[in-house]
Amino acid sequence: MASSPLEFEDLSQTCRRDRYCQLCFRAFCSHCCSHHTRVPSHSVIPVDIDAGGKLVFSTTWEFGNSPESSRLRHDVISAIAAEDYATRLPRDLYCMICKKIFCSGACLHHGHEGPGPVLCIVERDGRYCVRCTGSEPWFPYIVSILGDRVGEHVDQHGKYQLLLPVIRRAPGSCVQSGGQIQLDFKQHCSETCATAHRREVALRRARRDARSAARELANLQVY
Repeated sequence: MASSPLEFEDLSQTCRRDRYCQLCFRAFCSHCCSHHTRVPSHSVIPVDIDAGGKLVFSTTWEFGNSPESSRLRHDVISAIAAEDYATRLPRDLYCMICKKIFCSGACLHHGHEGPGPVLCIVERDGRYCVRCTGSEPWFPYIVSILGDRVGEHVDQHGKYQLLLPVIRRAPGSCVQSGGQIQLDFKQHCSETCATAHRREVALRRARRDARSAARELANLQVY
């Protein structure tokens, strides 16, 4: 799974489970869960689906010919067949340390307890957004690629969150004008674009702050 800045990602893409780990007793997505490729002790079986919707996988993968191996093979085949490999899964999480987008439902080793801040990605009216409060420690590092809010969310704990759309751009393009830049890690093609972009980011922040202040005032009036 290649590393890529969030603004370069096509967040509309989906994944599906296409591997089964005999050690974890779980199907997973090879795009989302690279842990299995880094740990040799995991015995992984590739699983595909043919044109008729039938599962296709090796039944001799690392099994011997003894009666015990036959029983083990039968158990593993049954476990593989019990998993869902057809359902398309949204890529709904992004790790800021690894710079990787992945699916929360298809990776056991990389999630909210992963190696770094993990952003929650949600779709709203065709736009892919980061769900956040705007007060997270990592927020200043990505605020320049987030647009004006397109919605709001209250989680199960009653915590208010914003839905801020990711402003995508192609690698090698300026975030402000779309013009060509020489290095992917740069955002702007000129100082003029950089100044204009900083101004837009500041205006978006002012609009968020005004909205937040208005909401807090409304809450005070209710109570």
